[in-house]
Amino acid sequence: MAKARITFHRCIQDSQDLGTDKVRDDHMISMVFFTLEMDDKKFEEMYVDVKQPFGTDFKKYPVEVSPPVGSYNGPINHDQFSDAVEKYYRSCIGSKGSGFRISSDAKNIIMRGNIVNTTMVSEIEISDQSNAW
Repeated sequence: MAKARITFHRCIQDSQDLGTDKVRDDHMISMVFFTLEMDDKKFEEMYVDVKQPFGTDFKKYPVEVSPPVGSYNGPINHDQFSDAVEKYYRSCIGSKGSGFRISSDAKNIIMRGNIVNTTMVSEIEISDQSNAW
């Protein structure tokens, strides 16, 4: 099966409310930027939207990842891609974050307009199966 190399390089955290008084108000909306390489082709300036479903616990539940936006529009393994994006996002912001480290018992965290520039490389399979975009 063909492989793709993804180089994540920036995360823009549009907004995140965590541990606020009203759990239903907890949310996160961000963008993750990356370069995709496969079959000797390079697709630059790609991005995805990353969201925390409303009413869920950011620390316990997976994030939602949109289909990739940019010059590549072929198949990609949705599960592996989403896992790689989430791993990158949580490496930037969260309990193990290099940009913003948020402890598991954090309360009343409200963040807007943060940019984290850090690089992480992942390799995933390209798929024509049902779990592909």
